[in-house]
Amino acid sequence: MTNRSLEKLGILSIDDYVDISRSVWTEIHPRRTVLDYALHVLDHASKLGEAIRKDDADLILKEMAETANWLFGFVGKLNDHKTGWESRFDIPTKFSRMIWNKYPRLCPHCFQRVYTLSGGKKTAKSIVSDIKERCKYCLTDYPKVENRATEWMSQDKEEQLRQSSKSELRNYAKETLKKIPTSLRKVETMFHTIYKANTALATLESIGFHVLEEAGEMGRAVIDIYTDRSTDKPVEEKLHSLCDEIAEVFSWLCSLTLKVQGQAKTFDKYKSRLVSYILPSDTKRLADYVGLEEILWVTYRDTKTKQYHCPYCGSTVCSCKLEFAWEQTS
Repeated sequence: MTNRSLEKLGILSIDDYVDISRSVWTEIHPRRTVLDYALHVLDHASKLGEAIRKDDADLILKEMAETANWLFGFVGKLNDHKTGWESRFDIPTKFSRMIWNKYPRLCPHCFQRVYTLSGGKKTAKSIVSDIKERCKYCLTDYPKVENRATEWMSQDKEEQLRQSSKSELRNYAKETLKKIPTSLRKVETMFHTIYKANTALATLESIGFHVLEEAGEMGRAVIDIYTDRSTDKPVEEKLHSLCDEIAEVFSWLCSLTLKVQGQAKTFDKYKSRLVSYILPSDTKRLADYVGLEEILWVTYRDTKTKQYHCPYCGSTVCSCKLEFAWEQTS
């Protein structure tokens, strides 16, 4: 069983959090379906959007934690061996690898753009040397630039190059596995580094809507896997798409923490002029409290045992009593 002790920030990996989520809800987790987990991610992503619309700071932080935690549980369910129709969703890929396959310390959309415009002639290494650790092309004018740049190319050719670019990026990710960030905090920092310019220009609302949009696309990827059509892509490609969408949801959650941190730094700068009595007396910088791991700890860390726990029953091994319709017998 995974050690759930939360003594020091910046130690546990994102895969550790997947294992922790699975072990805290050890009795309920095996009974939930893949679809149940996917719906909970969508539910909390939509609640996050509502919290942003209402400008409710506490609720924004809570729903960020809830969305991330259900995403951990969802990945854990995909990693589990399943039977029956759910075996279609057997994905042994760890969460850290899902993220790295999509974001090997670079923006995949910039990678695809450069690769496509080169007609597939540029190597992955040459593209990486140009865009590593920064998003170079995906700012406000990117869609116009992208469309204008590919007007001369047929749609079939462009789609072929896009698919090829995904394969090239996955191959590059496979060759650089030793560079996968070793902690949840380092994964978050990686996204902050890549997308800091984009996040600075975007509003909190637009980032929140991107989280919800990607959660919806994740749901679409789930639908595609359990639905069969004569024109379908191969199952392996569908599974890759689901992993990519999960990584996209997480990347936008990280952009959201960066945006919230930026607003918290503004508060820190002017807090002497604001009513800040609600903060603990020893609080020095509010921005230090709004990293993703910190937000998770506020919601799921038991202050006495210093372990991840269920916030509803308060137990480090959830004892909530739930019944699912698919378990009921006539």
